[in-house]
Amino acid sequence: CRGPSAGFAHVECLVEMAARGDVIVREGRRMKLSRWSDCSVCSQSFTGAMAVEMARHRWRWCRDGPEDSHDKRYALAMLASELRMCTELDAADSVDRQSVRGVPQDDIIVLQREIESAGVLTRVNRPREALEALQRLRPRIELCANYGVRANYAYNMSGTLFTLGRSHDALPFASEAVDRANALDGPDSSRALFAMQEYARVLAAVGRVSEAKATLSHVLAANTRLLGADHPFTRYAQMNLEDVSAMTA
Repeated sequence: CRGPSAGFAHVECLVEMAARGDVIVREGRRMKLSRWSDCSVCSQSFTGAMAVEMARHRWRWCRDGPEDSHDKRYALAMLASELRMCTELDAADSVDRQSVRGVPQDDIIVLQREIESAGVLTRVNRPREALEALQRLRPRIELCANYGVRANYAYNMSGTLFTLGRSHDALPFASEAVDRANALDGPDSSRALFAMQEYARVLAAVGRVSEAKATLSHVLAANTRLLGADHPFTRYAQMNLEDVSAMTA
């Protein structure tokens, strides 16, 4: 289900979900949160257009709730995040302003928004501004106990420092991102596999090529098993492994 920017799902997943009546449900007034972002069969995250649509449906599901509802704020924040990943930045900013209205600055929703906004700066070739934003966030991150926030911060710090050519500085953040992703979701989760690819890139850049190859081999095997040999993410892992292997040829 981790499709390209157009977004798609495994037919096998949809068939299996239909066969066992696996639908999005309510549990009292609480959402089964993972059903909005992950395939319940292959446990991989939706991306692209599908992720945006699921986030929009999630927002519609809870928008009539109390104004101070955490679920409501979180649904808005996740919609903004998915829009940002698809580079719909104006729409993301508009949703963001709703999600943080009246929310304390140390709330995890606010922190995630600021981390992701900094990450966007790196992706649009403004890494120095991204690093300054992430460094300003550091004192608040160190006081935050939320593992997801800490994992996201480490991942974005690693990517930003790597983009700036500071691979040795990026390495501890890349390692932390992998450790936290594994602890949160397991080694075969989308979060962990993304983090491992970034970690491998940094390892190769600092000369630890054999470790980078081992890490990418794990990612390639996991993606092949979970997503199939022809999936774009599997092919991307294969390409990265070939690039790193060429460094020792």
